Amino acid sequence: MPFTVKLTTPEAVRLLPPWPLDLERTVVAGFRDNPELLALQAARQALLRQADRRAAELLPQLRLYARAGYGEGIADKPEIELRGCCAATNIPQLYQQNGAWEAGLELRWRLFDAGVSSGAAGASRATAARTTQALAEGRNAIRQRVEAAFFEHRAALEQILAARASYGSAREAFRDVRARYQLGLANYTDVSDTIRLLTQAMEGVAESITLANGSYAQLLRELLPVPDQPGAPVSLPLVLPAAAAGESTGS
Repeated sequence: MPFTVKLTTPEAVRLLPPWPLDLERTVVAGFRDNPELLALQAARQALLRQADRRAAELLPQLRLYARAGYGEGIADKPEIELRGCCAATNIPQLYQQNGAWEAGLELRWRLFDAGVSSGAAGASRATAARTTQALAEGRNAIRQRVEAAFFEHRAALEQILAARASYGSAREAFRDVRARYQLGLANYTDVSDTIRLLTQAMEGVAESITLANGSYAQLLRELLPVPDQPGAPVSLPLVLPAAAAGESTGS
C-alpha cells in the first residue's frame, strides 16, 4: 500500500459478503495483467528474438540494391585551347555534369565465425528456458497464494457459522443458569462458568469474522492490479465481477 493512501476505519468491523468468484475464476483473475508474469513473458520473448537474430547471421543473405548519383563541377583546363586574339579573354574553365545509377543483387554468407554466433544463440535460448521456468514458478506461487486465501475464506465462513451456533447455545445456557440462580437452584460458580463460556463464544465469533475478512483482503490483494512503476498510485477500489446471483462487491 503506498504512503499516499490514507487508511481509516469509519465504522465498526463488519463481516464482508462471501467471495463472489469461484476458485477457477479467482485464479484466472490473479493471472490476468499480473506485472510479474508480464515482465517475465516480455523477457522470454526478447531472448528468443535475440537468439533467432544471432542464428540468422550464419545464413546466406540475398539483398536487392539500387543506387543512383548525380554530380557537377568546373574544370580548370578546357579541352579546346584557343590561340590568337581571343586567347586573352578566354576563361580556362569548363562546366561538367554527370549522372549514373546501378542495381543488382548482393549475396553475403558468413562461412566461419569460430562458433561465436551459434554460441550466443544457444546462450540466449538457455536464458529464455530459465525465464520460462521462472514464469512457471511465478504462476504456481500465485496459484498457491490464491488457493490458500480462497480456502481460508471458505473455512472462516464455516467457522463463523459454528461460532454463532456456539454463541447461541452459550446465551441460552446463561439465561438458564441465571434463572436457576435467581431461584436458588445454582450457585455463583455455575454463573461465572457460564459467563466465561459465553465470553469465549463471543471471542470465537469475533475471531472468525476477523479471519474471514483477512482472507477476503488477501484475495483482493492478489487480484489488485499493481502499476509497473513503484511510485505510481494504486487504482482503488477494486470492483469484482458479479456473482452467479447477480451481486457485485467492492472494497
